[in-house]
Amino acid sequence: TDDPKPKSESMVGVTQKATGKAPILAPRTAYKEMDDDKLTQEATLRLLAAHENGYCTTEIPLPAGMDPVRGCIPPGSIESTPGCAMLLGLSPALFGWDSTAYMAGQFFESEDEASEVADILSSEYGQGGTNERFRTLMQGSTCVIGRANERTQRLYGALGLGNVAVGGSVGPIDCHIGGSVQSCDETSACIRFVKTKKGEFQLLALSEDDVVTLNGEKITPDMGTFTLSSEDVCTVGGRVFAFVLPDD
Repeated sequence: TDDPKPKSESMVGVTQKATGKAPILAPRTAYKEMDDDKLTQEATLRLLAAHENGYCTTEIPLPAGMDPVRGCIPPGSIESTPGCAMLLGLSPALFGWDSTAYMAGQFFESEDEASEVADILSSEYGQGGTNERFRTLMQGSTCVIGRANERTQRLYGALGLGNVAVGGSVGPIDCHIGGSVQSCDETSACIRFVKTKKGEFQLLALSEDDVVTLNGEKITPDMGTFTLSSEDVCTVGGRVFAFVLPDD
């Protein structure tokens, strides 16, 4: 008898039949004729539509059975939006911090440097500053908290989306906390809805290099998760906020 055909040859017919049924993914003529600026505009419209539809993904591993959903809603759109928990920025007076006293204990190379630092602190922690005005609404079961780095913010702006909203979602971050440059990583901490005997929400530090605290006590990734109760005070990077659950 004749030797059977080599396996690689016998697969040719099967392969041809399979590829023959595959759809042809040809480029759209309209897109082919667009310049870079027009393509960027088209991409921006689709990204904005994804935001409006509540679409968001995260690179942080989720517990089994949890789906990635839209992370947080920044100020201005909270009143009519349902959610499971709120992160509410606190006045510095409530956590005993005074920028004037802090400045008095620091050494500066020049008056200009001291003035620049004072302006930054006033903007962040003065009366009506960013920290006091910070608030965001958790809508999903997982909330990755961090500060968008300069590259992420630049790319976000280049797509025509404007500035990244403090309390909003961008890239792997569900809640961008803002603050000074390098105040924390993009993925600094995480709040998850995971029911345990102690409670339903858990706080986890994700970065060894960042300041993450719960009720004044620093926590690190190797310490595991900590159960959150309503009105617990958390610090992530330069942001101090209360974790607030709705009334029963």
